[in-house]
Amino acid sequence: MKRIVDVLAMNLKQLGVKHTFGIPGKAVVPILLELDRQGIPFNLARHEGGAGYIASGYSLMNQTIGVTIGTSGPGGTNLLTAAAQAKAWHLPVLFITGQPSAKDI
Repeated sequence: MKRIVDVLAMNLKQLGVKHTFGIPGKAVVPILLELDRQGIPFNLARHEGGAGYIASGYSLMNQTIGVTIGTSGPGGTNLLTAAAQAKAWHLPVLFITGQPSAKDI
């Protein structure tokens, strides 16, 4: 049975995603592991907002989709400013955040 992360990574690969950017965290580790298994490298940033800007710049310069990944909670809110900038410039950037599992809550 396929997991959601399997389908997500497969679809990103089909879209031609060659790099992702972000900050790792417990909630997004399964995504990062599957992306690595699919051959899509994860590029570590120092801040989620910075990762969003990197993905936006990558999208703009390469005429492709940019992908940024942040962990749950403050990681997601730190992506908001970069998401607004990407929207203002009409850039195709996918912002992914994690959610702690129900058993951890």
